[in-house]
Amino acid sequence: MKESDVFEGVLFYITPNASSSLESNGESVVSILNSGNGKETKRITNNTTHIICDQTDFSRLHELVSDDAFCYYVIPKWVLISQSLHYLLPTVRSGFVMMRE
Repeated sequence: MKESDVFEGVLFYITPNASSSLESNGESVVSILNSGNGKETKRITNNTTHIICDQTDFSRLHELVSDDAFCYYVIPKWVLISQSLHYLLPTVRSGFVMMRE
């Protein structure tokens, strides 16, 4: 996988809290996802593959997402680590997994 294709096939929604929470060398989480060929959506749809949020947003978002949707909930740090390793880290669909800072 080319470094520029790390997020190929990822259709993501990112909460405002998550969007502003982490930056890597001045680069935002959204720009990292876009540069890795991820595509941002401004609202959650059944096609959304990843919802990037923090723990405070998880409960509210989990209730809003249709049972027909198949998406993963990840924290912004997942983006940074995936980028640094040049592949998508494994995800868990059924709940929110915290990574230690």
